[in-house]
Amino acid sequence: MLLGGGLISPAPAYQWGGTWAVAMFLGLSLDDFLVVEDAREIRGMMALWDQGAFQRLRIEGYSRELAFSRPFLNFSAQLRGGVPLPPRGRTIPVVKVSALDCADDDSAILRSLLGTAISMGAGRLLSIGLSEKDPLVGGLKGIRGKEFGGLHFLVGWEGEPPEWREPFGFDVARI
Repeated sequence: MLLGGGLISPAPAYQWGGTWAVAMFLGLSLDDFLVVEDAREIRGMMALWDQGAFQRLRIEGYSRELAFSRPFLNFSAQLRGGVPLPPRGRTIPVVKVSALDCADDDSAILRSLLGTAISMGAGRLLSIGLSEKDPLVGGLKGIRGKEFGGLHFLVGWEGEPPEWREPFGFDVARI
């Protein structure tokens, strides 16, 4: 089965199966993909990749203020469907969006996919990475979350580095 490559040009095409896919998508299965269809045509997709078997977000401690506030914040998270803050030494479950593709860079498709992903969350954080110049960024507006910035570099070992094109296809699950 081919995933990606046909919806928007920067997306790579992946052949599902074989040793390469096992190494590149450790723990990810076809059941982890959400797909948006219109008139039997795939218009968008994303994978919800739980990498908890090999990558974790562990809480080493809290500031005194946050430790005091944690029970109240957890009560609020329970009421609002958020993710509770675990005790020290425990992990927070994180699911990473991977293989994201939306036809025509349609942010409404992204919102539909994210709405489904969030409703399936069950106390897990959802992590998604997009370039600030990505036309899909508009699909994140109004969604409760925290934005983080970063620098990403494209390097080459011989001659000039590969051509940089914006928006850069950033897959947070690959970090």
